[in-house]
Amino acid sequence: MKRKHMIPKITIRSLIVVLVLNYIVYPIGAGFFATLRYPANIGKTPTGFSDITLTTKDKVTLAAWYAPPKNGRTIILMHGATNSREGVRRQALMLLKDGYGVLTFDLRGHGKSSGDGVNGFGWDSQLDIESAVTFLKSQTPVAQIGALGLSIGGETLLSASSSFPEIKVIISDGATFRSLGDYLALTSKQPLYVSFIARLMYSSAAFLSQKNPPTRIIDSIQVSVSTRYFFIFANIKNEVLYNQMYHEMVLDRSEIWIVKGVGHIKAFDVYPVEYEKRILDFFEKYLPVS
Repeated sequence: MKRKHMIPKITIRSLIVVLVLNYIVYPIGAGFFATLRYPANIGKTPTGFSDITLTTKDKVTLAAWYAPPKNGRTIILMHGATNSREGVRRQALMLLKDGYGVLTFDLRGHGKSSGDGVNGFGWDSQLDIESAVTFLKSQTPVAQIGALGLSIGGETLLSASSSFPEIKVIISDGATFRSLGDYLALTSKQPLYVSFIARLMYSSAAFLSQKNPPTRIIDSIQVSVSTRYFFIFANIKNEVLYNQMYHEMVLDRSEIWIVKGVGHIKAFDVYPVEYEKRILDFFEKYLPVS
């Protein structure tokens, strides 16, 4: 008889443990993880690049590689969360090979860069973009500026697009959301039973860091009046939902490439030739040299 009563008790306790882990421990832990730094080993400086340091308005130092343009265009190249410029080395060499200047740097709190905050969500990375734009505007002659961002790098660029009209073209690879405001931009994500984990995760990150989330991506895209956008994303539910929304907001100024059969930001790995062609064609078309 005792065994019969033990089974439901154990099942209920197990269920409670699973619920606590999934709905409390995980989101708080993810929020805490986003406030950490993500150091990384950086390989040898690529041929054609120089090591430079950018300093942001809030005194964060960003370790960077820079190569001047041969075709009058320079691309700001931004990596994803917990990664570094090492993670976009191949993209940097691809652009350089085709005559583009490239400025790529470790986002704050990543790689060899300094900086505390909500690094994993890139909440203060608009200041990083500002320092990159300021640096490029100081170069002679001043080149046309475009940008390519992977994952959170793309989200950061989209969120900052209305603030930097100097960046004429933004190519975003694998962006979705990086704040609660971004997450809830889709009506389907707004019910509490859908958004509870996201609400707790982002609230935890804000509380632990004492930082405010950045401008919502949709607000920035709406305010931006001339930026050209190219949204690249895998055939993954959230990537499709969010990028379709961003694309539809600026239909006359954007294109999309839904890459089937690949994982998050893996299009370049699986289709390197097509990836290069699509990116360079977009820059050539919408980043003219006067």
